[in-house]
Amino acid sequence: MQTIQADEAGTRFLEIPDEVEEGKSLLIAREGIPTARISPEPRRAKLSPHEAFAVIEEIRTRTLPVSLDEVLAARNHGRR
Repeated sequence: MQTIQADEAGTRFLEIPDEVEEGKSLLIAREGIPTARISPEPRRAKLSPHEAFAVIEEIRTRTLPVSLDEVLAARNHGRR
């Protein structure tokens, strides 16, 4: 894992995501003391459409039906 100083990370801010996408992890240090770690996000396996629908159907067997009014109320909850 590469260690870089915080001021260098600020200078190279736009380059860092490219390095992380390539699989590199970076440790950012301030005055030699590690303060942050930037690592690639774990990739999730993509499901085929058939597998995705199977997962949705399985979830639907474990939940109660929801009316359109309940969906709209949930969507609008917290809106101004």
